[in-house]
Amino acid sequence: MSETSGAFFFLPEGELRPGEQPEYEFDPACRYLGPEDLAAARERFAMPGLLDPETIPNRALDIRYGTLETQLLDLYYPNAGEGPFPLIFYVHGGGWILGGRRDSSIACILSGALEQGFAVASVEYRLAPGTKFPENLYDVKTAVRWARANAAAYRLDPARFGMAGDSAGGYFTLMIAATANVPALEGEEYGWPGVSSAIQAACDFYGPSDMERDWADYFAASGVKRMPLKLKGHPTMEEFEFSSDSARHLAPLVSPLRYVHPEMPPVLLFHGGSDGVVPCQHSERMAERIAAVCGDGRAKLLLYPERMHSDREFMDGESAGIAAAFFARVFRGEKPFD
Repeated sequence: MSETSGAFFFLPEGELRPGEQPEYEFDPACRYLGPEDLAAARERFAMPGLLDPETIPNRALDIRYGTLETQLLDLYYPNAGEGPFPLIFYVHGGGWILGGRRDSSIACILSGALEQGFAVASVEYRLAPGTKFPENLYDVKTAVRWARANAAAYRLDPARFGMAGDSAGGYFTLMIAATANVPALEGEEYGWPGVSSAIQAACDFYGPSDMERDWADYFAASGVKRMPLKLKGHPTMEEFEFSSDSARHLAPLVSPLRYVHPEMPPVLLFHGGSDGVVPCQHSERMAERIAAVCGDGRAKLLLYPERMHSDREFMDGESAGIAAAFFARVFRGEKPFD
């Protein structure tokens, strides 16, 4: 995420000339964060940084999981135990166009997972606009297939895989939870054909789930102030990922809500009620849809009224502990939620 003149915006590097000020487009149906709001938001926002892998004693870095040189992941292991370890995949956010596997936002799961005795795989995937859906979804699914195919060599338990992601990473987490082994969404040409991409539990931090409805409708209904992100003359984040020309036509095909099915694994959702980037109704609708299709007890939404998108409070040990405890219950065969 870049920062200019007190506002936050998503753009690939080089889109603005040095010193050029961004101009935003505003939807008249919505309220927006003004200068004072943005200053307050900066205090809550977990500004992006990088994880230093050297701080994790037991690690295996730069592992190639697919046929492409860019398809890399890092593995982090607990301090004790010989394995095989349950594995939690972390999928980073960044609006589909920014970020990498060593983003500091991995804090939303890393400490809790390691304390529970789980390994963590942080996955690099290709970014838009250079790569568009479903290619980057293929990346993450290929990482899951790689881990299952190579579980013995890396001391992993292939029957106990979970996934956590924030924002765009939350989107991929929901898609993989809902579309495991759907042939058109597998990308087996990148490696490990015939190996299952299923996960046994999913944890979504404020990821979008409804790509069909205009998000302005949700913000207008809630009154939550939006982050100014739509730059004049530029595609939205969604259009970068799903193609400017065909985004509306693709919407039913790229919405996790559309893929919910009775065998969906348990899903824990975190969202801030003051999220000005991804409306909290996305998580509300996802939880409701899973309950309607799968029955009660398959999904739980933790909604925090004051938290914003990428709020620093999602990156603390408490959130990581809650998420890891959820995975532990699933892996023990217990009810996923208290």
